[in-house]
Amino acid sequence: MVYHYTAGGPLESCVKWFQKKDGVSAHFVVGRDGQVVQMVKLCDRAWHAGRSAWRGVEEINHFSVGIEICNWGILKKKSDNYYCWPKDYSVIFNGDKPYKDKTGGYWESYPDKQIKSVTEITKSILKHFPTIALDDIVGHEHIAPGRKPDPGPAFPWDAVKSELKKWLDGGASVDDTQELKPSEIKEDTKQTVIEDREDFNLDDEEFINQIKKKSSDRKGSNPWLKDIFSSILNFLFKHIKKN
Repeated sequence: MVYHYTAGGPLESCVKWFQKKDGVSAHFVVGRDGQVVQMVKLCDRAWHAGRSAWRGVEEINHFSVGIEICNWGILKKKSDNYYCWPKDYSVIFNGDKPYKDKTGGYWESYPDKQIKSVTEITKSILKHFPTIALDDIVGHEHIAPGRKPDPGPAFPWDAVKSELKKWLDGGASVDDTQELKPSEIKEDTKQTVIEDREDFNLDDEEFINQIKKKSSDRKGSNPWLKDIFSSILNFLFKHIKKN
């Protein structure tokens, strides 16, 4: 599971940016007020990691869940004001008090509501994908060191990991009274809010069938490649059932 910051403004504008057909996507986007939008189903691959590697394996997009957190990231201080990156850091930052790192650099801080939603959505994903280890919940900076800095030093890793460890050790289920209840997103975003995560409860056979359907629905796909793809899925499914 990979956390990112969007390097952008409000949730609605971040969602619209991810709707562009430029090859960039993430499974979830979390707003500063804690609202959550699901952009990609968990049974589909999202393009969020770019050139990346973790534990010696490259191309993280193939086997990860990407969570984008609305946050400007790096800020620059000029006189008494802070500025975010658009127009070469000429746009005044109007958010909460920035976080100052050990080197004297400034970053947008993460609101408590937002971190709570990130933690709860992580619990939901872990509930349905329990093989994800706590140490495999990482930032973009960890899978693309030197290339990407997010979610950055302002992200409260210790608090998030501590809460997740406590939850995992206690064997607790996600609190349905707290779990991912975003207020409505504007209709023009045309996205699915987290309550509609229909793929969370699929068993192996349903999951395979969904992927087959997605393959057959692709217009203009090479039928020869689709036959090979279907054969591979059938083999994998038989292996899953056998074991």
